[in-house]
Formats: sequence, C-alpha cells, structure tokens
Amino acid sequence: MLQSEGELENNESLASQILKMLSLGEPLSQYIGRVEKISIAFAEYSLEIVRSGKFIFIIKRKLNS
Repeated sequence: MLQSEGELENNESLASQILKMLSLGEPLSQYIGRVEKISIAFAEYSLEIVRSGKFIFIIKRKLNS
C-alpha cells in the first residue's frame, strides 16, 4: 500500500483482498478486456475500485437509503 486516507487508512487486509479480486480478473482479460473499474455494493456503502496504470484507487461511498 502506497497511500491511504480516511476510513480506509492503513487497512492492509482490505488492500490484500482487493488485489486478490483484481488478480482473479486477469485471466479473463484476453476475452473481455482489462478490468478498469469494479463496484462492490454492501448494505450501507459501496466500494469503487479503479485501476489507472500501476495505481489502484478505492473509494468508499455511503449509499442513500
């Protein structure tokens, strides 16, 4: 992890889980193209994971209920 801020600051466990998810998508890239964005919805919030070059950005957004 290079940099983290806010609620996700220094969350190494989340970072390793997201890297695993992204690596699972790599074998599919020859069929559907490289995965650039993934959204994961939970009951109260969503995580948006965006890959830009060698950087991965994770944004946590509260869902409107």
